[in-house]
Amino acid sequence: MQGYSKGTKDCLYFVGALDENDGNAAAAVSTYQKYLAEAPQGSYRAQAQARVDALRANPKDVQKIVTCAQMQQSAEAQTAYDDAVKLQQETGNDEAIASTRKRLQSTPMSFRSSLCTWVQPIRLRMT
Repeated sequence: MQGYSKGTKDCLYFVGALDENDGNAAAAVSTYQKYLAEAPQGSYRAQAQARVDALRANPKDVQKIVTCAQMQQSAEAQTAYDDAVKLQQETGNDEAIASTRKRLQSTPMSFRSSLCTWVQPIRLRMT
């Protein structure tokens, strides 16, 4: 990539992120290393090095790209969980479960499965 502009070299960092998003840690490390070699003072040098270090330590530690909408939904799911636990501790299980069910109805299916794993401890405490 010699002779390419700084912006083009920076694209290597994002290609590494895409490799990581695909779950391909080896390709991500290779691409991040190319970026570090081509742009040693690049804008994303610290991030690329951190990802190389993390993936070398644990190749399964790939990061997935998350949209703003997904982050908001995840935050709402966490709030629902926190509210349900607080209700359980303050008032009892029935109200906590009702609150969680209400929030689940407004949560997309893709996030319901992760919420169900969070709600399970509440159900276990009832027995």
